Amino acid sequence: MSSHNTAIELHSDYLKMVDPGNAGSISVDRNLAYVPLVSGAGAETRTLARPTREGVYATLCLKTDGGGDITLTVTGGYNEAGTTTVVFSDAGQFMTFVSCEAGGSYFWRLVASSGTALNTLLTQGAALTAADASTVDGTYGAEEAAVIGNLRTRLGEVEARLEAAGIVAAN
Repeated sequence: MSSHNTAIELHSDYLKMVDPGNAGSISVDRNLAYVPLVSGAGAETRTLARPTREGVYATLCLKTDGGGDITLTVTGGYNEAGTTTVVFSDAGQFMTFVSCEAGGSYFWRLVASSGTALNTLLTQGAALTAADASTVDGTYGAEEAAVIGNLRTRLGEVEARLEAAGIVAAN
């Protein structure tokens, strides 16, 4: 690996994992992983295995839509409610997870997603709320609020240091 294209070679060779195909299991074996999924003509499944350590990021993206949907089962769930499945139906849809640890167990938590059936359900919930005046809980839980609070604190610290160094103007 030569120094002028190290970043490209790392992305090409290290981050990308192979789609295991229908009924396959995805065991993330690196800190940053990208799994380009390819669906066939019929319905397919994949399983995202439970992580083996915390701090691992994994992005799964439907690279090629062959006509069938892929139902992903996330071992241990991807949110506090323990939701385990999501459907990829169109090319470009993605989900990014981070592995966390609590009580000696490792689990995935959803960081971002776009276009998956998960987002469709959230959109449908908002539409139902508007239609019948019901409520859908869209608030952050204590865990999410703590993370956001920590990020705000850290960003404030970075901003203060940049101001002290004269790199950015004070607000």
